[in-house]
Amino acid sequence: MLLSKLPILDKGHVALISCSLSKKNAFSLEIEENLDVDFHKKMRRCSHFTFLVKAPISILLYLANFDVRITQLKTRSEVETYAPSPSDVSTGDLSLDEAISDDIIRTSEALTINPKAYMQDGCAAEIAASILPVSTYVTCIISGYYPSFLEICEHSKQNNKLLIKGLISKIEDVLNSEWQNE
Repeated sequence: MLLSKLPILDKGHVALISCSLSKKNAFSLEIEENLDVDFHKKMRRCSHFTFLVKAPISILLYLANFDVRITQLKTRSEVETYAPSPSDVSTGDLSLDEAISDDIIRTSEALTINPKAYMQDGCAAEIAASILPVSTYVTCIISGYYPSFLEICEHSKQNNKLLIKGLISKIEDVLNSEWQNE
């Protein structure tokens, strides 16, 4: 299956795997079965979405606070971490932004090297991985119903979460395309 991967952050992406019900399908059912007008609005609550997401652990920890299911997938790729650009740091001082960005990148690289060495020494993988930074990218399946994803979008807008903005805007785009700004 070829997915349309929408990029987020520096190395991540989000892709819709499936949507169980869209406005177009619900509206067709409404007409075919001669149901109440606005039946499709009621059906929106039953619409189930499944996304493939590659994002830092910190974003998944945020999403775990909502009524969605997150299933981590094992990948064969190298461990990657989010590397903020100086503009992402945004202290207002460019030289400080660059210094902080560089420090985060170097620290993350160091923390991703240690677990590999521990595992080569015979350490259990889950113990070695316990020191990975929350900026480490993981690939997962996130699934849930329309209202849950809508709640995530609304909550993140109210709380102005920088790292999650890209993912949320992509999810919101998908919700809007499936339900056409309902």
